Amino acid sequence: MNELGFVGPILWTELVKCENGADNKLPPIQTFRTCTEMYLNRELQSIPHDWPLIAIGYEAYKAMAYIHPSRIVIGIPHPTASRGQFSKLFDQKKLRHEFRLFIDDWWDGKARKAGWADTSQGHYGYR
Repeated sequence: MNELGFVGPILWTELVKCENGADNKLPPIQTFRTCTEMYLNRELQSIPHDWPLIAIGYEAYKAMAYIHPSRIVIGIPHPTASRGQFSKLFDQKKLRHEFRLFIDDWWDGKARKAGWADTSQGHYGYR
């Protein structure tokens, strides 16, 4: 968050706060629906509407982009499961200039934008 230039309070939370069966990798869609309505949506009502929602991981990004179409949603590859995509956001421990420019475009104060930091193709874009 420091590298992105965000300062002030941060609400750090989970997309889904419900447990999944031990043999399942991702919870069923109904679990996402139920748990986001019960917990996440209530949490997000307590923060200003102009705060961006920063989703870590593509599944979290897709869910947030669909659930909250009137808010700014920024998707970033997960540091531990992105096959090197997260590390491609940085150059010598600083955010790459191109990514900073893209964040500035997202963060223009206009809602209804969603963007994914797609480093797999060497660029960033709305996806």
